[in-house]
Amino acid sequence: MAAGTLTPWQRTAHAMLLTALTFVVACVPLAASGCDEEVEGRFRVKICKETYQLEVAATPDKRLKGLGDRERIDPDGGMVFVFTDLDHDVKEFVMRDCLTDIDILYVDDSGRVVKWHEMKIETPRGEGETDLDYERRLRRYSSVFPVRIAIELAPGSIGKLKTQGLREGLKIDCDLDRLKALAE
Repeated sequence: MAAGTLTPWQRTAHAMLLTALTFVVACVPLAASGCDEEVEGRFRVKICKETYQLEVAATPDKRLKGLGDRERIDPDGGMVFVFTDLDHDVKEFVMRDCLTDIDILYVDDSGRVVKWHEMKIETPRGEGETDLDYERRLRRYSSVFPVRIAIELAPGSIGKLKTQGLREGLKIDCDLDRLKALAE
């Protein structure tokens, strides 16, 4: 047998090895990205060890509606609110027309958590209650400091994040520049 020639068995083994290596090389990057991949129409945010795929509220109408009328928020879901440069001030969120408790984190321009609240469902709007009376009685949850970003998560998320090191000043992991550019 001449040097460099392979038997049929060796050619088969060689082909199988190349196929397996090609599969590994192609799949490892996909497996490594795992939860970090962004879901279409959502914005990926990582807080502590948790990765969330959040709806984006970047327009006045979407920010006003928020998660109102939702009966449930997925454990890895929620909404990120982003405001324009001109609207960089202390924020106060309310539980307008909300059907589930909501956890909220306020985030400054550098991506650091400045405040959080565990917001509770309000008594529904009463029959004959004016919009003004309804708005006046809603509890306000303040950011305390000027912010452009607020993140609403499923109830219980803050408790879980606290066990993972959530604290004021914690930096969240997301593409802040891209998020801020979405604000209208």
